[in-house]
Amino acid sequence: MDTVGKLVASKFILVHGFIDGMAGSLNIGGCRGAVNTFETDDTIFHDSSYMIFSPPATTIPAFITSRTSSTSMTVLHTAVWVSDLEATVEFYEEVLGLEYSRDFVGSDGVRNYFMAGESGAAIQFKYDENSDVETTPGTMDHLATSVENVDTTVERAVEEWDTDIVDGPRTLEDHDVRIAFITDPNGYTIELVQKL
Repeated sequence: MDTVGKLVASKFILVHGFIDGMAGSLNIGGCRGAVNTFETDDTIFHDSSYMIFSPPATTIPAFITSRTSSTSMTVLHTAVWVSDLEATVEFYEEVLGLEYSRDFVGSDGVRNYFMAGESGAAIQFKYDENSDVETTPGTMDHLATSVENVDTTVERAVEEWDTDIVDGPRTLEDHDVRIAFITDPNGYTIELVQKL
């Protein structure tokens, strides 16, 4: 059964994967917030909302990973802030043909709305109409990636790039994963997920 078939057959319909060519075209600025993620078997969970994702359909192209060590990495999802959720959903439905996948309101009161296309890639739109914190629409919240070893990746990022550690590394023993949140040179928050 393909990824889409697995999703349709599942209780929760969420997808993720490499957003083919879109990351470069998104107007993404500073970051805000993070979602704790853990992985079991072939499913990715976010512990603050119990979102369920199917396994990633696509890995990062060779030209991106060729400059790094032999570790392979898969982009799990991308989350962006929006100022008008209704208009955003309508635009992505009508112009890009994306479809509703799932939505929820997190414990922080932020609405999270997922849309997906045929490729299995998804975008998480984050919207908070009652926030006391000023958010910049069009900014990326976080980019989640799988890594072979969270500790080694964090250590290398800190030593070689003077990266800030936002959270972790820490182990979610109930879910057999180790996670950490770091920043890249632009200040974007990167979530690292290691299956134990």
